[in-house]
Amino acid sequence: MELEKLARLAGYRFVLREITHDKSVSHPGTLNMKMKWANVGVAKLYRPFNLQISLRNSAGETATTTTVADADPRDWLPGERDITASVPIPCEPILFLLPCYQIFGFPNAVLLDAAIERLYDLNVGVVGVAGERHERPHKPLLLLAVFDLIDEGFATPDHIPWCRELRDRFTARFDLVRKHDDQNSPENPFLYLRNDGFWLATKLGPSGIESLQTQPLVGDTGMVFAGFTDGFEFLASIPDNRRKMRDALVARYFPQHAAVLLPGVPTPVEPYPSAKVADDEPEFGRSPAFRRKILEIYDHQCAACGLRIKLPAAQDVSFIDAAHLIPFAESHNDHPTNGLALCKNHHWAMDRNLIAPCPDHQWHVSPVLDPRRSTGEKELQRLSGKSLLLPQDQAFHPDPEGLRWRSEKLIA
Repeated sequence: MELEKLARLAGYRFVLREITHDKSVSHPGTLNMKMKWANVGVAKLYRPFNLQISLRNSAGETATTTTVADADPRDWLPGERDITASVPIPCEPILFLLPCYQIFGFPNAVLLDAAIERLYDLNVGVVGVAGERHERPHKPLLLLAVFDLIDEGFATPDHIPWCRELRDRFTARFDLVRKHDDQNSPENPFLYLRNDGFWLATKLGPSGIESLQTQPLVGDTGMVFAGFTDGFEFLASIPDNRRKMRDALVARYFPQHAAVLLPGVPTPVEPYPSAKVADDEPEFGRSPAFRRKILEIYDHQCAACGLRIKLPAAQDVSFIDAAHLIPFAESHNDHPTNGLALCKNHHWAMDRNLIAPCPDHQWHVSPVLDPRRSTGEKELQRLSGKSLLLPQDQAFHPDPEGLRWRSEKLIA
């Protein structure tokens, strides 16, 4: 937890501490605002970004956007500063929506990368016994439904109604992916996504808007709302970001259902062009999150040799890689059951089809290896017939399809 706190302070991070504005203003006219911003990070911003203020009308549409000319975030060193702004008000009436809980001072690509990592690690819960162990699908399904609503104009990232349209889109996907005793209950993730740190659900109560404390009922339509927070509201306002986050959710939680959950996604037909070595640059957004999840599941231990080295002073430093059974370029599958934790040597050997984890949960070795030629080949040959070192939770044991794929690729 201490390392996570340090990571959230790294670089520059802008937080809106206070905001006050005129109680009323004629239209057309000018809305005067005072804000207290804080850079709670440890560095300054070097890239040219602007501070903009947008106001929405009663339909939830952006009615006016103003760039604060006298505010240059590059001058915002760690600490607090006061900013004033004057926002022109157009002729039409404005509904002021100012849900600015936190704004991050990072370029969009960095924010998206961090957001996808958090989506890969949702607190979904694992249920079932033995071979029926699986992650509950509810939270990622609700997020997919929310992105649909935003795309279709039924919601905005900071104003997501608890409504029939949301429940219908959740149910349509739930019926496609449900397993065993899963229940169609969108009310649960609508409430409990708050535990993942980027979601706030509220209810209109007798004294005004208050935090939602219980699962909403169908009869609460029109009284219960939610919104993204912690920077997600800004990311989700951009259509391309929503597409990338939607792709990441399906790749992580529902890869086998990508064709129906993501209509229009082409099925790869080209064979995987070349095996990647352990030191290859990770792909944008999803690979760091996949690696972190695999290392957590396998407790940083190689599934072949058992090597486990994790520096105690830096818990995110590990000498173990996260390897895909069926490469992502071919499968679009980032579910943990399509992964193994391997040391760099065995990751390299598996990607070159010299060794393979097989459906019998044992390692098989290519006959091209000759233990007489080198110590390295001798060490790999010794792996033959050894059991895979699997995670304790059967929900994350390797998918038999991925093991068969590796078995078939083994050099004869």
